[in-house]
Amino acid sequence: MGTKLKVLTLNCWGIPFLTQFRPERIEAIGNQLAKGDYDIVLLQEIWLQSDYEKLCSLVMTVLPHAHYFHSGMVGSGLCIFSKHSILETLSYRFSLNGYPQRVLHGDWFAGKMVGLAKLLVDDIRLNIYVTHTHAEYNPLKTDYSAHRIIQSFELSQFIKHTSETCDGVILGGDFNFMPSQLGYSIIRYNSNLSDAWLCQKREGSEGFHANTCDRPDNCFSNGSALDRNPDGQRLDYLMCRANSGYRVDCDECTLTMRRVPGMHFNYSDHEGVQAVFIVKRSVTALPPARESGEIEKHLTAAVPIIDDAMKRVKSDKVYCIVAMVLALILLIFTFDVSLPFGLTALVILLRGCLVVTVAYFFWTLVVLKTIELKGLTAARNDINNALKSNPPL
Repeated sequence: MGTKLKVLTLNCWGIPFLTQFRPERIEAIGNQLAKGDYDIVLLQEIWLQSDYEKLCSLVMTVLPHAHYFHSGMVGSGLCIFSKHSILETLSYRFSLNGYPQRVLHGDWFAGKMVGLAKLLVDDIRLNIYVTHTHAEYNPLKTDYSAHRIIQSFELSQFIKHTSETCDGVILGGDFNFMPSQLGYSIIRYNSNLSDAWLCQKREGSEGFHANTCDRPDNCFSNGSALDRNPDGQRLDYLMCRANSGYRVDCDECTLTMRRVPGMHFNYSDHEGVQAVFIVKRSVTALPPARESGEIEKHLTAAVPIIDDAMKRVKSDKVYCIVAMVLALILLIFTFDVSLPFGLTALVILLRGCLVVTVAYFFWTLVVLKTIELKGLTAARNDINNALKSNPPL
């Protein structure tokens, strides 16, 4: 028969002060999970420690084992709840996470990452991964393209190199990539994982019903997102894989956690994804063959994106130098300016602004752009090495 595991992933949209009905939705999520329908729950965007503790108190009788993955300034937002004991945990923070000056985007402050929890279920060693990668924000701009691709590569490498000794792998989270995008393909093929929605035994797994975000039937979807994607986007996933001697099959994968019963709002701006996995021993089972051609194709496609980003960073560094020098010249010039009485305060204010400007561009040049360039260079080298080691077909 095998071991049956019902798994849920949900982006809870728990941004304090900015998201609608957050306290009510967190409590509703906890109450729903407390019904005991799930063996493993993977949540994203639980930003407040108090929200995490609230969920723990609501689900402790049915999901007694929990772990929050701390990262960044405000926390990763990632946590796991389980019916089964969590033996070990490990996390990896992505090397590039956007830009701190873009405060409203917030990814840099969150420290986007992947978390690993090792479980032992009926003597089966399972690696459970939860992640939330950098958002796209504006599909017409490529500011974050390289960062997002690098995160997908680092996520896939982390899974690949930490799952060699386990019996089965389950990955869940908000990838912020649609299936047609490069990042999704890198995660899927380089990690050698199967998409639960596509490999499930239940028929009718294609189409609109897979979309998890910006759906027209979600009360939190906004007009601009619906204009771009009238049917919504598929951004949230569950994926799986077995190693030698085991099988991991997906019986069914469906959307859930949608409209809160008796309320006029949804649990989140994302739909939840739930899947029923059957894990069983099989002495003849071999791990799925790595699709070398797909891996090579998608990793090769990532290289020019990173190269373009490296060129942009070098150009940004030149811009920073020019801006800093001009601000310094103007600052020096203000010391020779003689103004009528009463206007001195304006000069002092101008000097203060120029000092801040110089400091900002100096910090951006010496610290932020240097870190970004090194991160891009390291990722490019890692991808080149992965391409060299990828066995030919």
